[in-house]
Amino acid sequence: MIWGPGGLYPADMSASLASASPRYEGDEVRRWPGRFAGFAAAVPVPVQYTLGDQERVWRAGPAALASIASLFTASPRVVTDEQASAGHNLSLGLSATAYHLKVLSFAEECHRLQEADTVTAASFALLLVRLVVGITMAAHGYNHWRLGGRIAGTARWFAGLGLRNGTLQAWLSVVTEFGAAGLLVLGLLTPFACAAVMSVMMIAGFLAHRPNGFFVFRDGYEYVLVLWVTSLALAILGPGRISVDNAAGISITGWAGGGIALGVAVVAVAGLLATFWRPQPKTQPAEQGRG
Repeated sequence: MIWGPGGLYPADMSASLASASPRYEGDEVRRWPGRFAGFAAAVPVPVQYTLGDQERVWRAGPAALASIASLFTASPRVVTDEQASAGHNLSLGLSATAYHLKVLSFAEECHRLQEADTVTAASFALLLVRLVVGITMAAHGYNHWRLGGRIAGTARWFAGLGLRNGTLQAWLSVVTEFGAAGLLVLGLLTPFACAAVMSVMMIAGFLAHRPNGFFVFRDGYEYVLVLWVTSLALAILGPGRISVDNAAGISITGWAGGGIALGVAVVAVAGLLATFWRPQPKTQPAEQGRG
């Protein structure tokens, strides 16, 4: 019997095992080895190839399995196995349960490896976002502190927006921007770092850019809106695996992370505007007399 010893299969299969094989199976057995190499080379997914230790149709043993594995040249991963107490038909023998459990285990392992690759790519992407936004905030903080009119000039700019205590506002912006930058680069307390960026963008967008419309080339709020949404999205997605939050086990992600960032930003901005924003009424030009 080409399926192997009858004792490897359930007793009620004895009649099937004793029956003659169709003629086409003999023809297929002769043709298949030549065709198999072409099929194997075209398989692009992970492969687990198993033969029974009582196989009577194909060559078995470690050397034969290694030769077969070498044919799957396009597969990212090939695992070969020899199933104990099994004949030619692995799915119908008494060891079928053990064989199918191995198949399911292999599929689950492949899924975990794919997820790990995806998580690694996602974490790298989140790291890039954190670095770019963080460095951008640090550049803004340095500009407000050391460039242009320095603190005095930044204070005058804030005062021109209607915020009292311009010097205090200047230092608050510098500390907030540098603090957010450091936390984002480290991936530490990410929802709160995002909240800091969002609050700065909300103040700038509402007071400085909103009257100019959307487009950034007209000094509109396009740029600050992009940074605001990016920060909110980062708070929801989390800092990724390459972060202090992840290493310390303190990551807050999902709706909770986004809710914290949005809530803290809104409360901070509302408090600052209520406390310090006192816009001066615009003076109307004197009407010229008619002569």
